[in-house]
Amino acid sequence: DTLADSILYFGDHTYGDILRSKKSVGWRTAMIVPEVERDILATDSIREVVQELEEIEDNLEDLHRERERLKEGDQVSHEIIKELDHYLKASLGRRSLLQNRIASVQNHAWGSLFREGRAASRFGGQIRDVACVYTSRVSNFVHYPVEKFFVSARERLPHE
Repeated sequence: DTLADSILYFGDHTYGDILRSKKSVGWRTAMIVPEVERDILATDSIREVVQELEEIEDNLEDLHRERERLKEGDQVSHEIIKELDHYLKASLGRRSLLQNRIASVQNHAWGSLFREGRAASRFGGQIRDVACVYTSRVSNFVHYPVEKFFVSARERLPHE
C-alpha cells in the first residue's frame, strides 16, 4: 500500500475533483452526488418491481432463443411456437407495465439520472468509471472507522 492509497478524497465534480485527484496524485476518491438519496428512496419503494422486470427480461431472451431454435429444427411444432408467441406477447406486456411503474417514481422530465433501462446512463457510467465510491453526503461516512478501505461491488459481466 502506498500513502496515496490511504487517502480518500471527497469531491463533487467528476473531472475537476475526482478524475484529477485520482490521475495526478493517485488518491482514492469519493464522489458526492446528492441525487443518490432520491434515487435510493425511489428504488427502495419499487424493489420488487425491479426484480420482476429483471426476471422477465432474462426470460424473454431465453424465450426468443428457444423460439428461433424450434423454427430452425427439422420438425417444426407450430403449436409450441404458437404457445411461445402467446407467452412472449404476455411477457412483453408485463414488461411494459413494470417499466411504466419504475418510470413513475423517477424524474418525469428525464427519468433516472443513473440508468438508461438496464445500462448505466452516461452520468452513471462516469461516476462508476472515475470514483472509487460515491455517496449523497460526507456525513454518511461518520459511522465507519477512519481506516475503512472502501471498494465498489464487483461488476457483473454479461456472460456471468
